[in-house]
Amino acid sequence: MANEFDWIVVPDKESVKTIKPGTAYTYDLVNMTISEALCYQKRDFGINLGFTDPGESSNIRFLRKSGTGDIKYGEMFAIGVRAGRWLYYQKRDFGPNLGWSELPKFEWRFDAEDGRTGTVSVIELVGLYNSVEKDTLMYERRDWGVNLKWFKDAGKHDSFGDLKEVANRIKSIKEGFSDWFG
Repeated sequence: MANEFDWIVVPDKESVKTIKPGTAYTYDLVNMTISEALCYQKRDFGINLGFTDPGESSNIRFLRKSGTGDIKYGEMFAIGVRAGRWLYYQKRDFGPNLGWSELPKFEWRFDAEDGRTGTVSVIELVGLYNSVEKDTLMYERRDWGVNLKWFKDAGKHDSFGDLKEVANRIKSIKEGFSDWFG
């Protein structure tokens, strides 16, 4: 089921309670639908993104355009992915419209489901909003590329998976008839 607010930020140290921008990869962006962390992963189609065990990573860093202090709800920031570069909206033929930039793109923000403002705490469900796409990034199965979609695309781009499911049902029915009629 599609969920706009299914991300948490996990720090590499238990003592960290908020999200501090910086140059080191000290966080994971964990999707709670699958309980795995976003990471760089080579793919044949779409952006080279995938998921990994959050206990073995620290793949993400955040950067703000200016200022200091913790990241706040509604504040724009850039997302750096270890082994990739800076994640940003980019139109493409396969997978979600995401690409890599050599320079930070300050087009992401965290949203709270209840609309609260202030500092974003780690291990708190958030929506990952992109200001260019004007939509929230979420986990959902798709035919090509990493299993990420924009919320407005929920239920789309997964026809191959649906066809496989139908084929498996037909196979099951056929096997059932074989059992009956020998």
